[in-house]
Amino acid sequence: MTDTPETIEQPVILPDTTTTKVEFDPQQQALVDRLIRESQGKAAAEVRRQLAEKTKEIELLRTKAVGTSADATEIEQLRASIADEKLRADRAVQQADAQTKQAFQSRMSNQFSLIDETSATKLLQNNLRFDTELKTFVATDDNGVTRLNSDGTPMTGDKLYEEFANSKPHFVKGQVKSGGGGTSSTGYIPLTDRHAVETLWGPGARPDAGRILNEWSLRDKRGYDQARKNAAAKGLV
Repeated sequence: MTDTPETIEQPVILPDTTTTKVEFDPQQQALVDRLIRESQGKAAAEVRRQLAEKTKEIELLRTKAVGTSADATEIEQLRASIADEKLRADRAVQQADAQTKQAFQSRMSNQFSLIDETSATKLLQNNLRFDTELKTFVATDDNGVTRLNSDGTPMTGDKLYEEFANSKPHFVKGQVKSGGGGTSSTGYIPLTDRHAVETLWGPGARPDAGRILNEWSLRDKRGYDQARKNAAAKGLV
């Protein structure tokens, strides 16, 4: 009797449905490609600028050290004095820039009702850069390259904070109402002035609508119920 060879069942590989591929038409793709090149160019220019500033600072410190030594000549002392003034001026500019960034981050923390402003500031400070052309802060990746929105435009600092608040709801303030036993939140929630109901219900809902709705219903049930009624009135539910 001949043994029948055992059939080995092959694993079934299911398609990946966890990600959505974003496709652009040729004109949009050309715009995205150009913006990416510009962002990379800006990042490289920023690195060169920082290197030049650091080199300048080292040279000024060296000049100051020579001019303040015991055997320094009168010319070297004069150069040291000038170098000291330049160092003070540069530090004043750096301090002003740091204060501007700190003020922006503080304003964003308040706008999005973040619980721990200090931690949020530390987590995001290296991913923010002031864009002199746009005259506002933009979001950057860990390599200093400006991040882009889905439409190819630079992501601004407020969008970075909105992304942070959405992805880390435990950083958002919540407040318990006194009396009645009900709870709600006065913190950051996706109200209809932030997300139109068409983006949260129906065929045009954004990919993360389920998560946003779940967080919203837990954080502000009354606001969520009202928005759901509005969506039902439009035939989206």
